[in-house]
Amino acid sequence: MTDVEQGPHPGGTAQRLALTKSNAWTDLALVLPIFLGYHLGVVTMKVRNAADLVTAELTKLAENHLLIYWGLTLCIGA
Repeated sequence: MTDVEQGPHPGGTAQRLALTKSNAWTDLALVLPIFLGYHLGVVTMKVRNAADLVTAELTKLAENHLLIYWGLTLCIGA
């Protein structure tokens, strides 16, 4: 019998989910959108800050071509 067939567990679903460990795919699914959103958003802005050293180097590597930069960012992120 599976857990679903056995009926509810003490503590409910929230407690079971809190006790399960995340795996690499879950971590990737949570982090990748933030990583990509940041980098793809930063490159479209005219303003730069000192923390964007990597962005400046990637932009030079992509020869200021936006699609190439996005491709590089996707490769690094994945």
